[in-house]
Amino acid sequence: MVVRKVTVSLEESAYQAAVAAAEQAGLSLSAWLSRAADDRARVERGLRAVADYEREFGPLHPDAAAAADRALDAAGVGAPGGDAGAGDDPAGDGSVDGVPPGAGRAAAPALDAASAA
Repeated sequence: MVVRKVTVSLEESAYQAAVAAAEQAGLSLSAWLSRAADDRARVERGLRAVADYEREFGPLHPDAAAAADRALDAAGVGAPGGDAGAGDDPAGDGSVDGVPPGAGRAAAPALDAASAA
């Protein structure tokens, strides 16, 4: 694995949260941030894949979105205190990782497909 050394700037609150999460996970800050970046990139690919799907085929059926939400809830995805980046609501509007409330979190099933690509 190739590792690139970079310099980044973080808001103080993000830095403190990352340090605490890294310590809790038993990882260096660099390792934790690397994992968090990979996780977030995977979420973004999944969200794009769902948006592409919905552009081509229309919105996901509500039953499919509800089933995906239940599976994500069972896996702890998007739950407060879950994985790095999961459940982020920086806008304070009830969105989860940028998915607006009521849209479901059905983007996550596309993560497997996006990860396999």
